[in-house]
Amino acid sequence: MVDLNEKKILHILPALTDSVRVILLTDKWFYVSGADPIIRAWDYKLKKTKEYVGHQGWVYVLKVHEDLLFSGGDDKTVKVWDLESAILLDELVGHENGVTQLEVANGELFSGSYDHTIICWDIAEIRQQIEERKEMLAEEELSQAMEDKMKGIKRPVVAKKTKAPPSKKPPAKNMKESKKSKKK
Repeated sequence: MVDLNEKKILHILPALTDSVRVILLTDKWFYVSGADPIIRAWDYKLKKTKEYVGHQGWVYVLKVHEDLLFSGGDDKTVKVWDLESAILLDELVGHENGVTQLEVANGELFSGSYDHTIICWDIAEIRQQIEERKEMLAEEELSQAMEDKMKGIKRPVVAKKTKAPPSKKPPAKNMKESKKSKKK
């Protein structure tokens, strides 16, 4: 961190275990990603930190939209995170190579890749899938609890952080691809 008025370094942060590729600033936090598969965030007072764990390689790009953090990486996925809790909510699968660019416009997320394609994801549909998954998990937990009760099994209540299962490739109507024209 640098004090621009005094033109001096205030803090040096060990951001990652390897190369830094992206620095993203918001009004409350700054985020860092790169060769380390963990996205790290600090508040501006350097009192709070968060880690977003889920990628399997380089994290090339970060994008904040409302209450979501989107990240794209070498693992060919776009991860969707809860911005505040750092919980992985969804994994968007569709690229055949690393995801290098993310942009949000008109309620859609656009992801660009080394595979020479751009995929358009509907953010409302992403949110709906996340809500449906939460409801299914709640129903599954209720069903398990009822089954356990019938069998006389008592299980301790444990808070758990679950990894979101990957989403399927977007439906054709929501996917727009653009192939780079080959040089002659």
